[in-house]
Amino acid sequence: MTVDDVTAQAELTASGEQRLEELVSELEGTIGRSESFWRGPDADSFRSRWALTSSEIRSTGQELAARGTELEQHRDEQETASAGDGSGAGSGGGPGGGDAGSEGPSAAEDPVEKTNGPGEDPYYGEVDPEVADRWEAMEDEEREKVAQAILDEEFERYGIEPAPEIIFDPMHGLNGRWSAVGEDGHKIEIDGTKLKDPEMMGTIAHEARHAAQWEAVKATEGDSTFWDWLPGTQSDYERLEKDYGMTPDEVDSWWDHWTSPEEEQAEYYDQSVEVDARNAGAQFNDGITPEDLDRYQEAAGVSP
Repeated sequence: MTVDDVTAQAELTASGEQRLEELVSELEGTIGRSESFWRGPDADSFRSRWALTSSEIRSTGQELAARGTELEQHRDEQETASAGDGSGAGSGGGPGGGDAGSEGPSAAEDPVEKTNGPGEDPYYGEVDPEVADRWEAMEDEEREKVAQAILDEEFERYGIEPAPEIIFDPMHGLNGRWSAVGEDGHKIEIDGTKLKDPEMMGTIAHEARHAAQWEAVKATEGDSTFWDWLPGTQSDYERLEKDYGMTPDEVDSWWDHWTSPEEEQAEYYDQSVEVDARNAGAQFNDGITPEDLDRYQEAAGVSP
């Protein structure tokens, strides 16, 4: 077994499961909105068929996740066997032995340039040692409460309220995932089994940024529907740049990402939405101070 290749394939499988879930969530919102302009027996039949199709797609995603976990298990067995005979084949992992940020290698274990441009190795930030020690010293329940406080503040900063309750379930190779729910909702999942790693704070900021990207795209599409994407007004672009530093080119690139066929999109790590979200996560990890953590703990009702 070439361990590095198996690791890469497991990550691709996990990202494929994530992409399927994102597509289903996007289409659910789109098809739900069709009720406002398409009614009757044909429309009802179409939406019923979609309900079955979405269930099949999600089942396929779950199968992908299971196969990814199986690959990781075979890889781990190979690494254990190799370590026993001294060959030591394998590669470094991210938080909790998986990916860092939302995907990819851990910056702490494999130092990289502090950039996140297309084609460059991802960088997920470096948490202040005092903050990291305090985070690791918390109980699991305390970390979950503080994680929710971080998400609440990030959503408020982007003008998105209320923030959803974080789902802390194991995620089979991913650290976090954002999904659109219906027309105005958001779903945030964080792998609770990896939450003890301080870099996971950046994962929360990463997923919140995806929600902000989605809201920016919706704001600039004006009154358009999924079927005729009309450009938004210049004032929307100006507001987004002034309030959140989102340039018109960035917002348009996210729009293009979510409206273009998958085969026309860039490689996963080079997609504009991922590069931007990795930057947000890295900036959060680089910038969080002990005073910031005090504020999050106070909001969560957790003693420093």
